[in-house]
Amino acid sequence: MNQVTPILIGSGRGAEVHVQALLAESDQPLHFSQIQKRLNSTDNNDFDVRRIHNAAAEIGLLFGRGTYGLAKHIPFDDETLRDISGQIVSFIEQSDEDRQWHSQEFVELIELESGLDPKPLNKYIVDIALKKHSELINLGRMSWRRPSEKNGNADRVEVYDLIVEAIEISWKAS
Repeated sequence: MNQVTPILIGSGRGAEVHVQALLAESDQPLHFSQIQKRLNSTDNNDFDVRRIHNAAAEIGLLFGRGTYGLAKHIPFDDETLRDISGQIVSFIEQSDEDRQWHSQEFVELIELESGLDPKPLNKYIVDIALKKHSELINLGRMSWRRPSEKNGNADRVEVYDLIVEAIEISWKAS
């Protein structure tokens, strides 16, 4: 009989520690509602589903809509994630500098080694690979763009100035 050696994941009573421990124990990513049910069924916990969702998003990786896991749940090794990221970066470097891309667009572009099962590759795995192994700019919601020579803050100030100018013109016109 295999004896399980306990591992200290964290300490405290917060939802984050409980979520991390549950995900570390799980052999697959879990939906936040499953996490909440499992946690509230033990140890007299009464965690609110929103609290569990926030904790899972804070400490976990997104594997599907509302489904979170840890690095151990990634179906590819680190070398394959680097390869995925490298292929995407090479493709983006050949495209228009201002173009924004969604992770789903990259899924069709990636060629996996012939020995790898392409089935677990999806927009969530692509997003994880890019976060771990690229210098692309994460725009949120699985959108990416390549780094530019432009100063991002200056661009934002330009947009702000244009909006203020448009409002002032509309006020003067009315």
